[in-house]
Parts: sequence; C-alpha cells; structure tokens
Amino acid sequence: MTFCKNCGAQIEDGLRFCPSCGQSNDVGFTQPPPEYQPPPPEYQSPAPPPEYQPPPPEYQQPPQYQQPPQGYQQPQYQQPPPQGYQQPPQQGYQQPPYQQQYQRPVDDVQDNKLMAILCYLGILFLIPLATNAHKTSPFVKFHLNQGVVFVLGSIAFGVVWGILIAIAIALMLVSYALGLILSAILYIALLAPFILMILGIVNAATGKFKELPVIGKFNIIK
Repeated sequence: MTFCKNCGAQIEDGLRFCPSCGQSNDVGFTQPPPEYQPPPPEYQSPAPPPEYQPPPPEYQQPPQYQQPPQGYQQPQYQQPPPQGYQQPPQQGYQQPPYQQQYQRPVDDVQDNKLMAILCYLGILFLIPLATNAHKTSPFVKFHLNQGVVFVLGSIAFGVVWGILIAIAIALMLVSYALGLILSAILYIALLAPFILMILGIVNAATGKFKELPVIGKFNIIK
C-alpha cells in the first residue's frame, strides 16, 4: 500500500497514477504525510487588572478639646414656661391702670353692674365705696374710680362755671351782645357733665372697662 506523494491519497498496489490528483506514482512513499495540525491560537492578552480603588484615608485624630476663653459662661438650660405664664412687660413700660390687669370673669361683670352704675349717679358712689365692693370686684373698682373722678370734676366745673356766668352777666352792662354770647356758650357747656355721666352709665351697663374722655385717665381709688 502506497500513498500519493502529491496529495497523500492512498493508492492501491499496481496503479501508476493517483486516482485523486492523477499524479504519476513512480516515486511513492509508504509513510502517510504528517497529520494537519492547526496553527497555535492567537496571542491573548492577560486579564486586565481590577479597577483602581484609592487607598483608605489615613486615620485622622479628632480635634483636641479647647478650653473656653476666660470669662465665658456656659448658657444654662431654660425650661419652657408653665402654662398660662405671661411674660412681664419690658422695662420702662407702664401698664395702664385697670386695663388688662386682671382676668375679668363674666360672673364679676354680671353680678356687679348695678354697683358700677351707681358710681356715676352723684353722691350715690358712696354706696359701693361703703360696702367695699371695689375690694372684691375689679369691675366695680374700675367704675368707682371713674365715678369719683367724674363727681370731683363736676364740682370743679360748677365752680368755674359760676365764676364765668357772673362775668358774663357783668359784661352785659358794658356790651349786652358780648355778654349774651358768653352766657349762651356757658349754658351749652353745661351739657358736658351730663354727656360724661351717660357715657359712664352705658359703659357700666354693657360691662366695658372703658375710660371717660378727658378725665378718665386720673387714678384715685388705689
């Protein structure tokens, strides 16, 4: 058994030509050609290194405690104020008398309206003053102070009015028209005490802590 020297195909004995390629078989060989070996695989680069990770940060020592400067006072913990606490007024502020000074319960106003009205009826203000109602009722105390100021103001007004009306009568002897005009003005001014009295009675009857015009800012009853 021989093989073709050209293509390596097997040739039976006695044949001169290769049945595959037709090459003359004068010089053949009994050893088969070496088997085909595939070329070596292409060069493969080594696996890439893992992603770069920065080294861990070096240990940093915490900052050392610094002594507070001389004269420093540590703030004290302030507890929340209790329920119902009202902050005191700032320095220099004077709270108006009898206004927003008490908590004015409804029972105090309703039970003492009559006493408060008597404070504006001339000498009848002595009734709430003699019964000491103003010591137990802020409502009576407020209107008693307004009533006393009103009575004293009315007396002072009457004295001044009497002097001026005498001057007006004497002025009529010199100038009747001028004296008549002055007398008319003085008689109209007599309405002022009456108007103040009505305002005070209305405030007391409606349960208001409201001062009278002009004279209501004076405080006599402590």
